[in-house]
Amino acid sequence: MYGSSALPDGVNVVGTKWIFKNKTDDAGSIVRNKSRLVTQGYSQVEGVDFDETFAPVARLESIRLFLGMACILNFKVYQMDVKSAFLNGILQEEVYVAQPKGLKILHILSYVRGTVDKTLFTLEKKNEMMMVQIYVDDIIFGGTSEKLVENFVKSMTKEFKMSMVGELKYFLGLQVNQTEKGIFISQNTYAKNLLVKFGLDKCKEARTPMSTTTKIGKDEQGEDVDAKPKQSHLQAVKKILRYVKGTVNLGIFYSKGSNRNLAGYCDADWAGCADDRKSTSGGCFFLGNNLIAWLSKKQNSVSLSTAEAEYIALGSCCTQLIWMRQMSADYGMESGPFLVYCDNKSAKNPVQHSRTKHIDIRHHFVRELVEEKQGLIQALARGV
Repeated sequence: MYGSSALPDGVNVVGTKWIFKNKTDDAGSIVRNKSRLVTQGYSQVEGVDFDETFAPVARLESIRLFLGMACILNFKVYQMDVKSAFLNGILQEEVYVAQPKGLKILHILSYVRGTVDKTLFTLEKKNEMMMVQIYVDDIIFGGTSEKLVENFVKSMTKEFKMSMVGELKYFLGLQVNQTEKGIFISQNTYAKNLLVKFGLDKCKEARTPMSTTTKIGKDEQGEDVDAKPKQSHLQAVKKILRYVKGTVNLGIFYSKGSNRNLAGYCDADWAGCADDRKSTSGGCFFLGNNLIAWLSKKQNSVSLSTAEAEYIALGSCCTQLIWMRQMSADYGMESGPFLVYCDNKSAKNPVQHSRTKHIDIRHHFVRELVEEKQGLIQALARGV
C-alpha cells in the first residue's frame, strides 16, 4: 500500500523509474510484457538510509552443479517464480531492502540451507531427496519423489502468489532440454539475438574466437579502450561474434548415470603476456563425466620457471575443487579425494631446488591436501 504524505525536513527523497521488459520463452518468443516501478537506490547512502541488503543470487557454477546432481539422482527439474517477491519482505527501517520472506518458509518446512551456497536448500526424507535453488525470485527445484515435489509446490503457493512455469526449459538465459539420457544446456537463442543486434547474423563464420598469430600488446600512451575503442578493437570483437555464429548450436550435456567423483584438469603457459611476462592459469572441473566449471586467469605474480607457473595453476584448481566438494556435501554426497590432472611433474613432485624454493607459501597448501589425502595429483603426458 502507498499514499501521499507531507515531506519531513531532511529526508532523502529516492527517485523512481519504470522498467519495461519483454518476457520470452526458450524459443525467444514473447510470452508477456512486464513493467516494474523501481527506486533509484544509487542516491541512498549506506549507513544512513540503509545498513544491509541481501538478495539470494546463485552462482552459475551452482546452477550447473544442481543440474549435474539432478542427472546423477535421475529426477526432473521444475521452475517457478515468486510474484512481486520483494513486496513480501518486511521492512525493518524506513528504507531497507530485506531478503524475501520465502527463504524463511523453507526453514519452516524443515529444509536445510547450504553451508557454502546460501541459495541452496535440501530436504532428505526416508531415503528421498528434494533440492531447491533460488535466484532472487526465480526458483528451480526437483526431487527423487513426486510427492515431495507436490508438497513443495503446495506449500509455496499457499504462502505466496506463485507463477508455476512447469518443467525447466529456460533459466538465466540458459535453454535447458531434459531427456531420458540427460540434460542439455545451451544459449542458442541468446547467441542468435546477439548476432542480430549487431547485424552479424549473416556473417562469415570464424573457426577461432581470435587470431592465433596476432600478438596484442599494451599501448602505454593510449586511452581507455572502453571509452575510446579503435578500429582494431572493433575488428577483434567482430571476430568473436563470427566465432559465436559458427557455434550457436553447441552446449553442455549432462549425462545420467554418471559417477560422483570430482576431477579437474589444469595447465599454464609460461610468461605468455608480452607486456609483463605473467603466466596464465587454465582449468576445467568435472562432477563425474559432467563439466561444471572452468577458469582462465592471468596469474598475479611473475613466475620464474614453468614449474612455478604450473604450481600456481594447480593451487587455483585445487581451490575450485574444494568448493565443489563442499557443495557436494550440502547435497548429502560423500566424496573421496578429488583428482587433479596436470602435465608438469615438477608441480606434482616439488623438490627444493632452484626452480621451486622461492614459490610463495600460499601455493604450498597443495602439498597439504595431498598429504592429508584430500586430493590426488596425476601427471599427464603432454598432448593428452
